Amino acid sequence: MFAYAMMLAEGQGVDKDHVAAARYFEAAAVHRHALANYNLALLFLRGEGKPENPYRAFMHMQFAAEAGVAVAQVRSRHALCDGHRHGTQRLRGGALDRQSRRGGAS
Repeated sequence: MFAYAMMLAEGQGVDKDHVAAARYFEAAAVHRHALANYNLALLFLRGEGKPENPYRAFMHMQFAAEAGVAVAQVRSRHALCDGHRHGTQRLRGGALDRQSRRGGAS
């Protein structure tokens, strides 16, 4: 489920489809898949495949953080420390997104 969601999100071997990717990330997130929660948070932050929703993004980022995803822990902490406006910007990250989606080093 998660692997296919990543393929859809990145367009690897299939057409890029954020809406379908979001459905598969959600299905995996229900089963507490940490990186699925992290990637779902990114989709909510960017409004890709889901309507932009920083509150749901933060919720999924927290689930990922609690499950041990280091980049999610950092982004969640910054969001809590900096407040909603600045925290959402920090959650969006940037260079870390691509590498950390797959669980790479942060």
